[in-house]
Amino acid sequence: MRQPVVEAGRNTYYGYAMQIYPGYEGITLVSHGGSLPGVASHFGYVPEKGIAAAVLTNASGAPSKALWLMAVNAALDLPVDQKLRPEPYWEAPPGYVEKYCGTYASAEGARIRVFGDGPKVLVETATETLELRPSDERRLVHEAQGQEEVLTFFVRDDGKVWAVRAGSRMLRKIE
Repeated sequence: MRQPVVEAGRNTYYGYAMQIYPGYEGITLVSHGGSLPGVASHFGYVPEKGIAAAVLTNASGAPSKALWLMAVNAALDLPVDQKLRPEPYWEAPPGYVEKYCGTYASAEGARIRVFGDGPKVLVETATETLELRPSDERRLVHEAQGQEEVLTFFVRDDGKVWAVRAGSRMLRKIE
């Protein structure tokens, strides 16, 4: 389950149900989390160190992934507020991110809308609206629950965006 199968971000992979972060301070982090109305959780381990941690909450939208990483950082004697991998800042040319605007949906019902509001680019989810910033030619980043979350866009040869990966979900552009 911890073998990388699909690239999920910059040096981040998805295995079989697990997110894999190789090269985090010379070790590998393997984890999985999620939330439903009323609960949020995150579990993971560090195979090289024999460390495992789980965060279980009775609150929707709780920062379970950030809390999990803080616990793992403490066990590894790292600064507790150290992030997984900060995404770089990229200065997009004027009008560049407009091609990503639209509504995206997944087969299991997830739906987001990316849109412009003056100079800002925003993502609207079922529960919140967050500001995005470009990190490269196909990635927009937002802060969520104490961690950076990356939206990776997929573009056809003709230059049209057809999908976005948000976390481990693939959402097709529907409008």
